[in-house]
Amino acid sequence: MGDYNTILTSEDRVQGNGVQEFEVRDFKEFILDVGLTELRTVSRKYTWTNNHVHSKLDRILVNAEWIHKWPTMKGSILKSSFSDHCPLSITFDDNNQAGSRSFKFLNCMAQHKEFEDTVKQYWIKGSKGTAMFKVWNKLKVLKMELK
Repeated sequence: MGDYNTILTSEDRVQGNGVQEFEVRDFKEFILDVGLTELRTVSRKYTWTNNHVHSKLDRILVNAEWIHKWPTMKGSILKSSFSDHCPLSITFDDNNQAGSRSFKFLNCMAQHKEFEDTVKQYWIKGSKGTAMFKVWNKLKVLKMELK
């Protein structure tokens, strides 16, 4: 994370000169080539200003391994106090990390050769209770198997 001194899209700059494709091309290709993605941030949209132009030059980039290991992490853009750049911060929700992680269904799971058979196997099992409880219970068991 830090100051990359460039923007990714035209929405990353307010005021100043218009954004040209050559300004963003290399950085976009770099992020794609090395398999990174930008971590979602909260609070401010822009990380740098000269009191006329506002831009997002600072970013938190992560790879799939980080997202998988810390699915609840989020980035924050803090208020600048002495620099023209805003500091960045990452928060890890340790309370959620110690227990079970939230389940995220990825569309590529449906392409797995055993996906349909697994869903059928767990869906036909009997369950007691109200109709809604039966559905909830089947989804809970199926989720554990898909994990």
